[in-house]
Amino acid sequence: MNYIAVVLRKISDNLRKMPDILKKHKKVIIPLVVVLIAITALFNIASKSEDINNSDLSETKDVSEKVNVETLRVSKDTLTDTANYSGVIVPSSTVNVLSTISGDVNKKYYEVGERVNKESVLFDMDTEDILDSVNIAEVTAANAKNAVEKAKIALNNASHDYDVNAQLFDAGVIAKNTFDNIKTTYELAKLSLQDAENAYKVAETQLSMNRKTLQDASVKSPIKGVVLESNVNENAFLSAGTIAYVIINLDVINIEVNVTEDIINTIRLGDSVDVKIASVSEEYFKGNVINISPGANSDGTFKVKIEVLNSDNLLKSGMFAEVDFVKNYLENVLTVPVNSVLSENGQNYVYIVEDGIAKKMAVKLGFDHGDNIEILDGLSENMLVVTKGQQYVSDGLAVVDVTEVNQ
Repeated sequence: MNYIAVVLRKISDNLRKMPDILKKHKKVIIPLVVVLIAITALFNIASKSEDINNSDLSETKDVSEKVNVETLRVSKDTLTDTANYSGVIVPSSTVNVLSTISGDVNKKYYEVGERVNKESVLFDMDTEDILDSVNIAEVTAANAKNAVEKAKIALNNASHDYDVNAQLFDAGVIAKNTFDNIKTTYELAKLSLQDAENAYKVAETQLSMNRKTLQDASVKSPIKGVVLESNVNENAFLSAGTIAYVIINLDVINIEVNVTEDIINTIRLGDSVDVKIASVSEEYFKGNVINISPGANSDGTFKVKIEVLNSDNLLKSGMFAEVDFVKNYLENVLTVPVNSVLSENGQNYVYIVEDGIAKKMAVKLGFDHGDNIEILDGLSENMLVVTKGQQYVSDGLAVVDVTEVNQ
């Protein structure tokens, strides 16, 4: 009311200064002003009341609001303690393909990087001279074979004459010198057959060698793989014994790693290991231990060879790999997700949920597996541990478990 009186007084003072025409309407204007002031005052009071009510509602809402969390039951699991070592990929097999004959290269079929199958022809040597040698050897062998047949016939005849005349000689029908000549003919026939057979064997051997040379003129890959090196050119001379191609097998690759003595005795042949080649994939490849060196290298480490299937041929020789060897298995231990564990003033703790209320639990940690961590003390199996939203939870706070809703 004092506020309104002051306002009216100021209006009255101002009206005294106004022209006479306004003074004549003073009785009308003053009530209007009073009404306007009253409305304004009521509006201000209502606004303040609404602000107070809104503030009260906000405070009430904050007090009654529950925090949404997700949980996971504490369970027993098996954790593995691993040791990580770096290694280099090498082919599971490397073959040097040599030329066994000298001559000009007639045709080349594969270049570096191309895949070959076992028995694929890599290149052909010029065979003109070789074919001539084969033809001559075939004729020689055929003649030698005919000579053997003739020698057999001659021996058969000489043997028959010898048998008949031996009886005549025993009966005294023919003279000794006559029988001796027949006997000599028989012995010579046997020697002739032996010589013919030896000559035939030599001819057959030479023919086989020439045919083998003709076969070797088509040089084939002894394994399925990829061409790593090619040292031949068409129409160029190639000497016998030259490494013409190098073929590697990458369908199965090996990884060679050098491990320290503190882990070598925990590794066994056939052990399964996880292999990561970061340049190829973030996913792990499965490998198996196929060889363990019985002796140390000059630096005191031990070489271990891992075999990995490479059916997609994504893994290349020379790539770097990381291998995880399992040092120890921790079986039947309580575990929780690593991200559920909080720390304050050096004390590790988690929140569990009991009857909709968050409860702070101090825990003693064990082996950290990366995703899960061992709980040595502080929790029991089947407790509900908060895994999401724990940063917004405090001891005794009401929470809503939305795990099933979010799944």
